[in-house]
Amino acid sequence: MGQAQPNLFTIPFGISFARALAEGVIRRCGGDPLGLADALVLVPTRRAARSLRDVFAASLGGAALLPRIQALGDIDEDETIGAAADGLVAPAIAPLRRRLLLAALVQRWGAGREHPPSFAQAMIYAEELGRFLDEAITQQRDVSKLKALVLDGHAAHWGEVLKFLSIIVEHWPQQLKCENAIEPAERREQQLRGLGAALAANAPRVPVIAAGSTGSIPATAELLKTIAHLPSGAVVLPGLDTGLDDRSWEALEPGHAQFGLRELLAYIGADRADVRPWSPLPESYEARVVRVRFLSEALRPPPTTDSWRDMVEKGASQFAGALENLALVEASTPREEALVIAIALREALETAERTAALVTPDRGLARRVAAELTRWNIAIDDSAGSPLSRTPPGAFLALLARAAAQRFPPVALLALLKHPLAAGGESAPNFRRHVRRLEYGYLRGLRPAPGLEGIAAKLAREAPAELRQWFARLLQILTPLSAAIEAKNPPLSDLARAHATAAELLAATDSERGAAVLWRGPRASLSKTAAATPSCFASLPRRARYARRTIATAESRFWVRWKRGCRISISSFSADSTKARGRPKPRPTPGCRVRCANR
Repeated sequence: MGQAQPNLFTIPFGISFARALAEGVIRRCGGDPLGLADALVLVPTRRAARSLRDVFAASLGGAALLPRIQALGDIDEDETIGAAADGLVAPAIAPLRRRLLLAALVQRWGAGREHPPSFAQAMIYAEELGRFLDEAITQQRDVSKLKALVLDGHAAHWGEVLKFLSIIVEHWPQQLKCENAIEPAERREQQLRGLGAALAANAPRVPVIAAGSTGSIPATAELLKTIAHLPSGAVVLPGLDTGLDDRSWEALEPGHAQFGLRELLAYIGADRADVRPWSPLPESYEARVVRVRFLSEALRPPPTTDSWRDMVEKGASQFAGALENLALVEASTPREEALVIAIALREALETAERTAALVTPDRGLARRVAAELTRWNIAIDDSAGSPLSRTPPGAFLALLARAAAQRFPPVALLALLKHPLAAGGESAPNFRRHVRRLEYGYLRGLRPAPGLEGIAAKLAREAPAELRQWFARLLQILTPLSAAIEAKNPPLSDLARAHATAAELLAATDSERGAAVLWRGPRASLSKTAAATPSCFASLPRRARYARRTIATAESRFWVRWKRGCRISISSFSADSTKARGRPKPRPTPGCRVRCANR
């Protein structure tokens, strides 16, 4: 580790972190394009890496040799970190496959119980077990020690909990060996440690910069410590509050935004005095110093809030400009709240090159605001993406699964056939015309016998030949899926394939194959669902109605990212991202939002 003084820097709040980071990297490389191309910049996520590449390209005037920019902590994507460690790390098990295999173990565990869990319940339990595994691995806890817990004096149900957790203590490691894979969190840990060991063993001469991470994951903190002590290394902290007094700094609690940075500095063995500014501050920062300082005072730890009295008595005037252009909106309904925010975001677009952002932990609010902006055809960059179940192909697949699980009753069947992606191998106008004739003439009024056969029997008695022939073609598309669901104990892999095949046939038009319609663009990732479904999964429950929940759950794990280059962004953070180092989950305040107008 040759250096006693770690290379620690910070970029303050109130300015663009990516732009300040890019300008600092370019300045440190001395304008040498080859030197810049050799530099390695590590950022927390792939999204941050994409944004930073855009900023570098803009700062360098378009086409240029960019530094190597890699993401550190993206568990859900197969991110390779460090060529020296690559090849030594086993592949991570696919998230969907892991959840289904855990569900199979849950059902096996509950088979001998008085009330065995249904398949839908097993999927829910599997998701929670997966989260528990991720948290244990991330915090470097050995789950095998759960067996040594002494429960004397505890309620009897804690013993049942331990028996349930034996799934991940005893059976899951054996399952992973059969899969020749490891946990995604474990793979990330090995990658981070492998990169840290490679850098420590052979310190590079080129710049190695880790920026934007708070080291909330222990393996990431170790890597940051290694980089901070490299001769050419640098750790750039996001928004370290260097103006907070020492008494307040020592009194920080886990819920405070600066607590993670304090813990990271302590782990590295540094003080705030060791942290230097990353680069000369842009001129635009001076206008925001007062507001940043005001927010720091507002977030002061409770034990030191007595300082507010002195602040008001002696220096209240210095905060006069802190609330300039800041508006508080109290909305009476959630829709009004979303509309007010959407209008404020839209107003920002009236100024050339101006950007605006909504930051909220409330995904419901984010979706409502996005819907309002969509009315004006405004492109949005949503950090959470869009769940597949809320996209046209996701809704189409869910409608098909729901209708098949219910044996195609009239309401569910019509909802499926009226979906924009449904064409049944003919032109969309002709297909819609047949659907309307089917609904108005034969599915309103007295309900036909159950199943597709009941509708076919009614059409055979009353409908003209053209409509009967059209429905016969529809039967050829839907019957295999219906038969797969009605089969006794069907393998889930067969059910997923039947579901995908029926969806492709139903989405086909007279000029385009169904696969091209359904899986084009970002939807292509869905085609991996059937491949990720384990054939070793024993069976579905006795009643196949749970198939709908199964497939809908699988769909919800895929996310579609919005295009880059948007001037309006929505940044959402989940509870999982704030659990590190004991930070509590943020709770949105209903009916009240604060926005800053001069971003």
